[in-house]
Amino acid sequence: MIKSIHLDNFTPFQLCDDSPEWYRADIYTFEQPFEIEPTTGKHDFNTCEGCQQNLKQIETYLTQRFEGTNERPGFPFCCPQHSHLVKEKEFIRSDFVSVPNMVARKAIYTRQHIINNHHLDNWYMVITDYILWAIESFGSMPKGCGEPLYLSIYRHFIIDDLKKDDTEIPLEKRRKLLDFFDTLRNQEKAANTDINVLIVDEKVHTFK
Repeated sequence: MIKSIHLDNFTPFQLCDDSPEWYRADIYTFEQPFEIEPTTGKHDFNTCEGCQQNLKQIETYLTQRFEGTNERPGFPFCCPQHSHLVKEKEFIRSDFVSVPNMVARKAIYTRQHIINNHHLDNWYMVITDYILWAIESFGSMPKGCGEPLYLSIYRHFIIDDLKKDDTEIPLEKRRKLLDFFDTLRNQEKAANTDINVLIVDEKVHTFK
């Protein structure tokens, strides 16, 4: 759900000499994260012991980050960028309490989707379209308020899994998917990247 839309940096331009003047502007939206559905196939996270363990580990880790610890404040005071959310009248912290569980499921859903579809002739499109849908489901933050909550951590888990050699997915395909993530990262504006949420604790267990 889009909570607000902001326009910034209005720039006038004309299409031709006798046309009316138009304006170009940067658009920033504040959109809540939303759920996605898992796809089906031979691998089923519901009956996979490893997936269930990873789901629990990721959710526990993100819940601790969300609530905060003695060493680290919770959301939204987890970093300078997210702390600006308290100045936004549309921001309600309770709207984000389900995000730790939601992100954990998205990571497991994505892993399952890759495992079940890497053998298809059009595997690259099928997999990357799902990843783009998952990324879109993280919503967006107002200008100056950091990246969507835990988006970088979601990417970390998927990238880390693709780098592992003990997987049935061929190395060449894993490399192409890693290149896809690199391309996405290069396309993002540095102004919208929050270095604090790019750091994932070394103690976090990744996919088994």
